[in-house]
Amino acid sequence: MHNKIRTSMKETSFRIVSVDFIGMILFAIIFWLIVIKLQSGDLQRFDYSIIETVQSTISDQLTSVVKGITFFGGKVWIMTAVIIGAIYFAFIDKVYSFYLVFNCGFGSIFNRILKVWIHRQRPSFYPIIHESGYSFPSGHSMNSFVLYITLALILTKLVNSKRKLLIIWLFSILLVLAIGTSRIYLGVHFPSDVLAGFVAGAFWVCFCSFFIHIVTIKRKELS
Repeated sequence: MHNKIRTSMKETSFRIVSVDFIGMILFAIIFWLIVIKLQSGDLQRFDYSIIETVQSTISDQLTSVVKGITFFGGKVWIMTAVIIGAIYFAFIDKVYSFYLVFNCGFGSIFNRILKVWIHRQRPSFYPIIHESGYSFPSGHSMNSFVLYITLALILTKLVNSKRKLLIIWLFSILLVLAIGTSRIYLGVHFPSDVLAGFVAGAFWVCFCSFFIHIVTIKRKELS
């Protein structure tokens, strides 16, 4: 009986690691294709058509709302959320705390590396706010994706209610999409920056999940 349980756990772990690995490869390919399209100039029509649509909705009232939304993808909030989340999860399981800090901390560094590598200048169309640094991929989009999807993954392990999990995932996905759209609205990113940020974030979450599961499997084998 004990051997059957161990075999079942190994099979489950193998499936999870396989999904993580496939996700890494898939999102790496998608990101690379976006870079190729960017360098060839094929994204210009895509970018400006979406910019025109999004910025046609600009109003004083909506701008106030959008600035509030974009705050939840900024450095100050991301750092605050990671610290609070890490402390909270440390009382439940230190692995969750480490997972959150590792994902978000090194994810931010990974984003900076990608920005320097691509070195795309920020758009010059009607900027409502001003940001410094390179544009591709969007830091707000990538970092918010990593934070909120990582939190959703952790809570999936802790929450038993399917209804609550559905709400958690829907809220996380919609918030990430709203933050990405806010960067286009505010004139600090091209749509392709935002799309690349989501894809890079998805790659990074898969990479971190793959890494954590490999380490966990090795720990179990040694114990």
